[in-house]
Order: sequence, then structure tokens, then C-alpha cells
Amino acid sequence: MEVGIHMKYVVLTCKLGIAFLIIFLQACAIYDLKGDVDRADSSYGLLRVAPIDRTPGSDILLLVYRQTGPGPQLINHRMPLAGQESLFLVPIAEYRIVAFEDVNHDFIYQPGEPAASSDEPPLYTGVPRGKEALQYESVESLKLHLSADYQLPWSVDLSAQMPQEQISRAKQNYLQLTTWDNPAFSEDNVRKGLWQPLTFYEQTGYGLYLLEELDPAKQPLLLVHGINGSPLNFRALAAELSEDYQLLLFQYPSGFSLEYSAYVLHRAVSDFLGHRTNKELHILAHSMGGLLSRGMLLLNNAETNARISTYITLATPWSGHDAARLGVEWAPVIAPVWRSMAPDSSYLQRIFAEPLAESIEHYLFFSSAHSRNGPSKGDDGVVTVRSQLSYHAQKQASAVYGIEDNHSGIINNPCTIATVQMLLERANIAGSPPRLKCNPGFLSTDQADGQK
Repeated sequence: MEVGIHMKYVVLTCKLGIAFLIIFLQACAIYDLKGDVDRADSSYGLLRVAPIDRTPGSDILLLVYRQTGPGPQLINHRMPLAGQESLFLVPIAEYRIVAFEDVNHDFIYQPGEPAASSDEPPLYTGVPRGKEALQYESVESLKLHLSADYQLPWSVDLSAQMPQEQISRAKQNYLQLTTWDNPAFSEDNVRKGLWQPLTFYEQTGYGLYLLEELDPAKQPLLLVHGINGSPLNFRALAAELSEDYQLLLFQYPSGFSLEYSAYVLHRAVSDFLGHRTNKELHILAHSMGGLLSRGMLLLNNAETNARISTYITLATPWSGHDAARLGVEWAPVIAPVWRSMAPDSSYLQRIFAEPLAESIEHYLFFSSAHSRNGPSKGDDGVVTVRSQLSYHAQKQASAVYGIEDNHSGIINNPCTIATVQMLLERANIAGSPPRLKCNPGFLSTDQADGQK
């Protein structure tokens, strides 16, 4: 590691004087990130496919092929639900996307089955020249129209692969029992999720964990951590909650694109509410987890969101973070999440392009001090109050609560816990949100309305 690079970021950190940039721009962590990203062809790209028209009861197979070597290489595939957008996170390369309606449900394409492919192959997810190699590109909502008159350019046979995937799905981290001592939640693994997200993805993977067997009588509560975090961040708060709640612990590599992580959570929540419970889901998210979970809500269909009730966010940087922008502009290698977190990023614009479903009550908490019950400041030691109180976020919030604590302290602040408990207990009860004046930092609903 070059000393010059190290000193450059020490000086930059000192100038900014904010803890968030220390997380982002540690020289050794940058080195780890570079090795991880280089292994994935320098950067990642997103391929987005709009919902595909289908006949009732049909199966659609969507496949991504890489245009390399003597022939196309199958990279990934999905079976999207009706009206569902599909998202693929892939290394920078040339790709072609094809789809077909599996009329006889055998996972094999036969001529005559309605099919389509990307119109002008190959699709390209980046520009591998110098600094431009790190541009985070996305093919926006590619539209495929299936036709029985179109024939795919090569054969497709997933008959051996697809059933095996259905069998092995239970062995993944989806709704698997765990404990708070799970090594996946360790500090070393959390750091890997930020600075070596591809390695984390390969070794640990995304997870939606349970602390106890799924109980149909309990109310599910989804916990979503922030950047450089894990479900362990909620351990103390969880201990104070009623045993009537079934905790769902979502873990993700926080260095990955928020768009992709939101998509993964969307698929998990859609399945959970569609097949695993008849209860309504509550959500509690901290920091960047608020941005991720809001992206998930906007990917859900109306039926799924109608099953989501209370949505609580703590210290979320709704307007992004300047440290992410500086990382994008100056770092020698860029984590995909920085592009999502930079102010005015396409992701931040996308999650506010549509309002939340009317059935979802959003309770927005912000933190405004560097210590518990300390004097209010312009930030909580990590995120500015201005970003937490974004106009767009406040406008759609049912209530806004201010907590005098730092960025991580807000989770376990007694006032936060008491208010969260009250909000969960009164879910679906008509009337104004509670005014629980825990400390001088509390902001009542009437005061919040004045700031919208």
C-alpha cells in the first residue's frame, strides 16, 4: 500500500471531521475493497428488466447470458411473478437477456413457446477505461415482449437445475433459525460486508433469519440494519419488546448497491407475506436500512404493501451523505453503495418518485446530538439533521420524533424504545400518533407538521 495514498485520505478525513468518512475512507479498507472489486471485473452493473406480459397461470423464465468466449455463458436466471420487475447485479461485461413462456412447465425452451431477447445485443454495464471503469451503469427497465413468432437463438434447458434449486433453497439463509451469536453477525464479517461485499456474498450471503420457530400467532417485525452494521445492532432493543413479536433479522453486504439489496429484500418479503404468514408485517430500520427498506416498499406490489402496517426508521440519511459523494469523486476504487448514497443519486430520486402506500404508517425518528441527552447539534456525529429531515421524507411521515442521542445510540435510547413499543402496540388504531415527551429532544406531531 502506497504511503502517499494513505496520507491523502488521512488529510481528507481530518478536513471533513466526520466519523462517517472514517468508515468510508480507511486506506487499508480501500485496499481490501479494490481487491474485491477487481476480482469482479472492476465494478458492478445493474441490468433491470420491466415486468413481462404473461397469460394467467404461465411461467416465465428470464435468463442473463454473458457474451464471452466461443459462445454465450448463462450467468443468472429468474422466474418473475406477474407484474414484477427483475434486477440482476453483474460484473462489468457484455450481456444478452432472453425470456420465454414455459408453456408445459418443463424448464426447457421449445420453438413455438412465446419468447423474446434484448433487441440490440450486447448490453454493456460499464466503460472499462481508467476512472470511467468505475461508473455505476444501469440498463433502465429493459422491456421484453414475448412472441410465438420469435425463436431464441440458442437452446435452453434448465430441467436438471431448477428442481434442484427449489430443494436447496431451504438450505440457504432464508427463514433459518439463528442466535445473536451467529458468526455471520461478527465485527469481522460486518466489515467484510462493507469492504469486500462480493466475498461476503459468496461466503455468507444475504439472510433473513429467525430467532425462534415461525409462529403463526405472532406479529412479524422486520429489523433492517444500516451501513457497517448487522442484526446485532438491535439486540438490546429486541430484549425490551413484547414476546408477541416474531423478529425477522435481515442481513446484507452493506457495500453492495442499495438497489440490489432492496430487490433481494423485496423478493423475501413478498414470499413471506404471500406464503408464510397471514399477519401484517411491521418494519424497524436504522440509518441506511431506512433507504434500503423504502426501496423495497416501492418494488412491492399493492397486495404485499397492503399487508405492511407500521414502518419505523431511525436516523436515516434521506438526502444522502456528502462523504459518499466524496468517495465517488476521489477514492481510487468505489464501493457500489456510495453511488446509491451520494446526494441526488438515481437511487434516492427513485425511492421518492412515488409515495408510500396509504396503508403504511411511516414514523420518522431523527437523532440530533453527539451524546445521550447532550445539546442538539447539526448532526448526530454521523448524519446531518438536515439529511434526516429531508422534506420529501417528512412530507409522507405520519409523525416525526427527535431524540437527543448519537447515530448509533438512538437505537437503544430509552425514549426510542418506549416510543417504538407504543407505536407497535397501537398499530391500526385510528387517531393521532402518540405524543410521548421523553426528553427535550422530542418533536411532537404538531411541530413536525410545521417543518414539512
